[in-house]
Amino acid sequence: MVSKVERRIANPTLEMLVKLANTLEVSVADLLTK
Repeated sequence: MVSKVERRIANPTLEMLVKLANTLEVSVADLLTK
């Protein structure tokens, strides 16, 4: 699913953003601004 988001084929859900941020040990805000 992450690759689909990167290729702009799919939109991430808030739940997916939270899980990704936790895995990367960053905040959701950091994901959205970088």
